[in-house]
Amino acid sequence: MTNCALIHEQPLPVAQRYCICHPPRYPAVWRLLLGYVKPHRWTLIAGGVLSLATAQRATERTTAQRVHADQVLVSRAGGGLPPSVAAAVARIPRVTAAGSVSTEVYLLDRHLTNEGDSWDAAGLDPATTRTTLELGVDRGSLADLTGNRVAVSETIARHGVRPGSVLHARLADATPAVLRVVAVYRHANGMGDVVLPRALALRHAQAPLDSAVFIRAPQHGPAARALGALTRSVPTAALESRGQYLDDLRTQGQDNARAQWVVVALMILVSVMAAFNTGAMAASERRRELVLARLAGATRAQVIGALTLESLLTTVAGIAVGSAVALISLAGAGSDPAGGPLAVGLGQVALVLAGAAALGLVGTLVPAGLVGRARLTAFAGARD
Repeated sequence: MTNCALIHEQPLPVAQRYCICHPPRYPAVWRLLLGYVKPHRWTLIAGGVLSLATAQRATERTTAQRVHADQVLVSRAGGGLPPSVAAAVARIPRVTAAGSVSTEVYLLDRHLTNEGDSWDAAGLDPATTRTTLELGVDRGSLADLTGNRVAVSETIARHGVRPGSVLHARLADATPAVLRVVAVYRHANGMGDVVLPRALALRHAQAPLDSAVFIRAPQHGPAARALGALTRSVPTAALESRGQYLDDLRTQGQDNARAQWVVVALMILVSVMAAFNTGAMAASERRRELVLARLAGATRAQVIGALTLESLLTTVAGIAVGSAVALISLAGAGSDPAGGPLAVGLGQVALVLAGAAALGLVGTLVPAGLVGRARLTAFAGARD
């Protein structure tokens, strides 16, 4: 071992001489890596929180812009309503009813395969949606939505699709179809990226049912009473006001978010386990260094203070790296006109960042503290 007395003109305290003559075993870059692995995972979780909040808010906002109906007829069990219900409502004088069929379409060309997944679609009748639903058509017209003619969202239109384009597709029952685009619309969130003629959607849907019937009707008088009587005659139907329908949509989004939070919770659990595992490995390999520092005269408070400062620096670096990765991955999310700007839940993000800081510090200090509490006599014969 190097004789420190020959290096310094003035004698130093034993602990200081040890720190000078025994630099840390790990290179600075490796130690920084061990420090940021733990908190950067937590910061990436913050990106997931932002994505969940943004998607939910975009769906709620777009649905509120799209639905102009005064009332909405929905299924109590959530399975859908027979098309005859919408037809019966439409026969009531002074009442307009637009049934909406939830289905799916597989697009086969123009780089629109969606990685093998289907595109959500809806079946609508343009004659009845004129006063009940506003899709925000930018190009073309929904009046031409007949036969095999369809409308597409801005998301699909970004791939070079425009009114007059021809798309090769398979419908929900795998029937091949050649679809001609007649319109491009904005308000797709919560409905689908393809709008088919309602008759075509009903013929090929896996379940030929209306997911909802959007209604414009007087609030009082014979029409309102007839609508109420019709609703009572269909045991599976529930008549909601526009506000109730939007509230139910918000509640459904929150329920879906809770299910996705299960995945986030698993990510947090894995991060905690990895943090303590990494901290235990680092402390175990630095056991000799820490014990020799104590034997050289450093107090427990000095050792813990040095480790705290080191953990603080690496934790800050980890949070910075993780934040940069999350921001880069979400850089283009706010520019999507369909999704809208990022929804930043300050409370949730602050909780995630605080958890990252706590995990970075505790995951290093607790294992090191356990090593520091070991009996020094057990290492009295340790050699450098």
